Amino acid sequence: VDLSSSHLVVVTAFFGLFGYLYVGGGQYFLFTKYFPQVANKVAPALEKVMSKDVAFGVGCMSCDVFAHMPFVYMPIFYSLAQVTYSGDEGKPVLTNIQDGLAKWRSNLMEDFLMSAAIFAPVQTFNFKFNTPAMRVPFIVVTGLAWMFCLSYVRGPDLPALEEKMSSYVPVPGVHMAHAEKESRLVAVSPRQPHSSN
Repeated sequence: VDLSSSHLVVVTAFFGLFGYLYVGGGQYFLFTKYFPQVANKVAPALEKVMSKDVAFGVGCMSCDVFAHMPFVYMPIFYSLAQVTYSGDEGKPVLTNIQDGLAKWRSNLMEDFLMSAAIFAPVQTFNFKFNTPAMRVPFIVVTGLAWMFCLSYVRGPDLPALEEKMSSYVPVPGVHMAHAEKESRLVAVSPRQPHSSN
């Protein structure tokens, strides 16, 4: 992990741009335009077994849970995580992206079940009760729980990360907890180590 100030600036700017363009603009389009169009086409079939507003919510939820999350969001997540957390300096970005996509493929079913457990009820509620303008803000807030789960299960292996970080000189302004010897960096997170594979 590169802790240089220039790297931190680039990563911060990159994720900020990703949040603005994808989480903000991209999801706004999906949640207010595309998903409702698809849901309106499948709703008549669903209305045979449920009310019209519930059928709409289930239709939109299905677009998100069965298509968007596993085949758009998760590949992007793994690619960005691999580029950001890769400890191999000088490794081509394309190679990191390919490695991230390989992890996405190997974890696809497990990640799908985990995301569906959270977003199936959340998105059904979101599309049934919230106005179009409130759908993205609602999912951003509730998505914090998902990010905690994803970071806990798919975050970097902390012991390995500590070992890599121990060779770096602390950067002013970057908060890190130190052991008795300043040269040994320790992680501040209390979470237990999990493999990123």
